[in-house]
Amino acid sequence: MGNEQEEYLDNYIANRFTMAILPEVHKGRLYSRVIEVEKELFVKLSPQDIVNRSCSYFGSSYEGLEDMGVRKKEKTYKKSMFVTVSFLSMISV
Repeated sequence: MGNEQEEYLDNYIANRFTMAILPEVHKGRLYSRVIEVEKELFVKLSPQDIVNRSCSYFGSSYEGLEDMGVRKKEKTYKKSMFVTVSFLSMISV
């Protein structure tokens, strides 16, 4: 967020164009840098908040997706995951 003229969105729902949601600290607050296929956005929410709101918007929850991934891998210590919005499925890595 080096450019002070960047516009900050108040809300964001992950979609098929979302490539990454990265943490970004600005003026002591945790925001998100969202990288889409053809643009980059800044959101006044943490990456976790965006993921939680996106899951809720599509009728699921982060905890439910995480639990599904744990059961699929049969390992409870795995935390890294990719969430695919189009199918609301989660893949542990």
